[in-house]
Amino acid sequence: MADHRVAEEARKALLVVKRGPEREAPARYARSAELLAAHGPNALPAEQRTPAWRRFLARYRRYMRLVLVAAAIVSLVIQEWTTAILLIVLTLLNTVPADGRPVEAGALQADEPALTGESGPAAKGTGPAFKLVARPSKAA
Repeated sequence: MADHRVAEEARKALLVVKRGPEREAPARYARSAELLAAHGPNALPAEQRTPAWRRFLARYRRYMRLVLVAAAIVSLVIQEWTTAILLIVLTLLNTVPADGRPVEAGALQADEPALTGESGPAAKGTGPAFKLVARPSKAA
């Protein structure tokens, strides 16, 4: 009995394939044709690519980037060529160093209570920020 039902379903499927789905359910396809004619195909509009010059200028909308450009301009005016070139390269490469180590320092202090919770400025120097300590091996 089950074989008979499977054979009947296969015969119906074969008829749909031979005749095409339009003959199987014409009302549904007529409604689809109406909607297609009224609203167009169901597709997203083509994405318009932003021009390269706009993408380039969009990089300079952030304050830090503008500060670097201003510093580069001031460096050019006072003829600090190395600093100006470095700042220009940093802005073009889209990289701004987050951490640095002073090479020379006299009495350098950083006012960073919002970051560390300290009550006053922290003294800074030219040495390493922290000292690496070797741990004894457990293989002993």
